[in-house]
Amino acid sequence: MKYLILLALIFTFNPYSVFPDQTDDTKYESIFNSAENTVLISRNGMFSVLNFIKNSNSGDLTKKTKKSELPAESKRVWLKSAWTSFLDYFFTLESLEYELKSIMTYSRYSESRIFHIKRSLFLAKYRFALEFITEMEKDTAFHTILNDKIPEEGFPSGLYSKLKFNYLNVMTATEFAAYNSISMNYEVPKNKLLISAMDEDSKYLWNAGKGKGEILTAKNSLSVIKEGFKRAVFPVQKNISETAGDIKILRHNKNLISKKQIEHIKSILLPGDILLERREWYLTNAGIPGFWTHAAIYIGTAEQRKKYFNDSINDFLKNENYSDIEFLLKDKYPSAYSISLQPDESGYERSVVEAISEGVLFTSIEHSADCDSIAVLRPRLPKNEIAKAIIKAYHYSGRPYDFDFNFLTDSALVCTELVYKSYETVNNGSGIPFIMETVAGRKMLTANGIARTFESQDSSKKIFDFVLFYDGIESKKLSILQTEKEFVKSIKRGKWHIFMQ
Repeated sequence: MKYLILLALIFTFNPYSVFPDQTDDTKYESIFNSAENTVLISRNGMFSVLNFIKNSNSGDLTKKTKKSELPAESKRVWLKSAWTSFLDYFFTLESLEYELKSIMTYSRYSESRIFHIKRSLFLAKYRFALEFITEMEKDTAFHTILNDKIPEEGFPSGLYSKLKFNYLNVMTATEFAAYNSISMNYEVPKNKLLISAMDEDSKYLWNAGKGKGEILTAKNSLSVIKEGFKRAVFPVQKNISETAGDIKILRHNKNLISKKQIEHIKSILLPGDILLERREWYLTNAGIPGFWTHAAIYIGTAEQRKKYFNDSINDFLKNENYSDIEFLLKDKYPSAYSISLQPDESGYERSVVEAISEGVLFTSIEHSADCDSIAVLRPRLPKNEIAKAIIKAYHYSGRPYDFDFNFLTDSALVCTELVYKSYETVNNGSGIPFIMETVAGRKMLTANGIARTFESQDSSKKIFDFVLFYDGIESKKLSILQTEKEFVKSIKRGKWHIFMQ
């Protein structure tokens, strides 16, 4: 159940030019490295999805459905969870594969490096497509479910049939043989993890009996590989080229929220506000259900907290034997408090706490809001409860990122887990009753779940107030201020919605 592992390793695509004008290979090192990391991370994701399927603890899930029966709801939920996660990683590889078609090589070094990236892409897609199909063919009742449209993720109907068509044919096996034939003409990659991955995937394919393509000349092999790039399971390529422009491997400070918009956001935030964020083209989106993929808590600066809480939490502070919330934070969490007062690397004040790949950290709003879409929700709670949430956030600061996504443990946290545990409900009814969901058999809160909690709240007993929503429009390369109504609509967007714009 670790198919979400490594999601916090940042890798992103950017809808601008593929390469800079320079032809010096050293300029491309970070691009090559990121492409290789994307292959490895996506491959690990698909591997974990397959393990989740194979190692399901419930016999009811893996038990074959009788022809006279319909799959139980638990089986449908289990299957959909595995399928959508698998497709996330698979489509990430397809997007990268599409971009590699347009890369120009200027030396033997770059030619070799790109070839091995393309080969590793192909092997990962082929191997895990076959492995996934093998598992799904054990129950023919799965076919209809897998081919069904999944609007909340932006997945069209018929994807499973297309996956089978593309990977259960002799041409794909011939393409496999072509890559093997040409690979002997290139020097061995320096990335040992990539070598190991390609060796493992090649071994699986040979053992599966799908590597029996004909012996090819180098010339024919190149032709076969070129033709292979024309296949795609998910129809994103046309939409990418028409609405987003060419995609490059790294996005350098090109998020859609502008600095002016961040200043606007900053001017209306209050301590305790919950930030929902989305960054397009990030590999971190893979495996995370829904449109909104990241959450953070705005804790404000020391000066802002003093002004906001003023004398409104005196009773709470008195019970804690403190006269000021800053004295409380400094006394209970001296190291964390000291860090929170220090400016970040760019000189901005730290006013946000969030769980990212490096752990639970204090960051600036300038850093956190540097994204493509952002929404701000304000908990409708007494100020003493908001103060408690901020204190809890300080309590969890410094802890590592939870790559297991296990909400049962407190030693490591993911972004939404930090929000959940800071605002967790208690016996007296305080806190926020977030809508939880089951992902890969685990109960958790997602960023989209926070948004759904807002959507489903009783109008007579509101949990949140809507503050703002900046909506990233990929085709226009900008973000626009939207209404509460549009924010609610965003909850139902598919993860790959930008390809449908």
